[in-house]
Amino acid sequence: MDLLRAISRRRASIVECLVVAAIVLVTWRVLLGWDWTTFDDAGRPGPWADTAANIRHASVVGLIAIVALVWLGLRGRAIIALVLVFGGLVVLSGSRMAAAREADASFWPIGLGIFIVFGGAGALLVAWLAAFARRRLRGERSDDLAALGRGQVG
Repeated sequence: MDLLRAISRRRASIVECLVVAAIVLVTWRVLLGWDWTTFDDAGRPGPWADTAANIRHASVVGLIAIVALVWLGLRGRAIIALVLVFGGLVVLSGSRMAAAREADASFWPIGLGIFIVFGGAGALLVAWLAAFARRRLRGERSDDLAALGRGQVG
């Protein structure tokens, strides 16, 4: 608990936010690669034909993104974390989905939409929980909660 209090004591600088987001995005680039083609026009398997490996790599990137969101949320930068980390993942993933060469019709807008909806909900929840934990660790309460505790609201 003391470690969490020490982490949440100071607000993260913009440079720290950029470095944390860069770590997530570089990990995305290294693990997931640049060419997301599953099968090309000739039917040959592309770099993304191995679904099990792709799921493992995407899971690692997701875990690192969660750690980044928690870290920046505890450091008082939950909104910036959402924009930099999740926004960066959406832009990079969307560009790679759109650029992938596929033999049949490409349904990348559907895949990107699913990623935005479910990934965004998860990222928002993680960032909110980290920001909430920061407020609790610092002993802060919002005006509404304090007024409710005194019986002035309701």
